[in-house]
Amino acid sequence: MPRFIGKPVIVEAFQFEGHTHTMPESFRLAVRAHRVGGIIEVMTGDGVRACRHGDWLVHGPDGTFSVQRGALFETWFEAFQPTPTITDELPASPAKRQPRKESVHG
Repeated sequence: MPRFIGKPVIVEAFQFEGHTHTMPESFRLAVRAHRVGGIIEVMTGDGVRACRHGDWLVHGPDGTFSVQRGALFETWFEAFQPTPTITDELPASPAKRQPRKESVHG
């Protein structure tokens, strides 16, 4: 039987804590309803899904959201910090240099 390995994909994710107070605005847009008991309904690529305390709300590279249980999320994902590049360290615009003042000794 053929075997496959997943391609590396960078996603944004937020672990739901039972309320949306600390949820980033871009993730709140996917919330369709609040249920009793700290459960929210989220619009995903597969339709509306329940998101419970401890679940992860994942925003994929295709723009869709998915809900993943904590253990499954930790199986597939780990924290990612991009490596800074030279262009990340450059100022947005070059600093203007002041002309040198010539000193006159007489």
